[in-house]
Amino acid sequence: MSRKKIYISAGCVVLLTLCVVVGYKALARYTFYAGIVVQSVQKAISSSGSYDISYLSIRGNPITGVYINDVSIIADEKRIASTREMGFHIDLLSLMYFKPRLSGISISGFAAKYEDISAALAFPDENVSTSLPFDGLRVYES
Repeated sequence: MSRKKIYISAGCVVLLTLCVVVGYKALARYTFYAGIVVQSVQKAISSSGSYDISYLSIRGNPITGVYINDVSIIADEKRIASTREMGFHIDLLSLMYFKPRLSGISISGFAAKYEDISAALAFPDENVSTSLPFDGLRVYES
């Protein structure tokens, strides 16, 4: 291969990489489809029992991650836990196959009383599963 073709190929690779980085940074600024992600999480949680999630604000997108702030987890109309922030990160390959899967859930500033959550998590059947698959859970200190 001639030097000219090598330089052109290298230039194209650099230009493509630059476009991907700039595009990702531009997308990170915008909130889109975040409500759909949170609705899916709420649906999965409510189908697992009598649980619900309320939150103050939402930001992000499926590409960079969706974050909800000032979250309360409610069971039987009683708040059993709260977090400062929850983040939902989607496996991008699963979106391509139209089978969305969370690659991770991050929780920051978790607060709950043992009595409240132990009563709420007392499942009658040990084989309870959720309809929202995820790969990992991270809890951060507040």
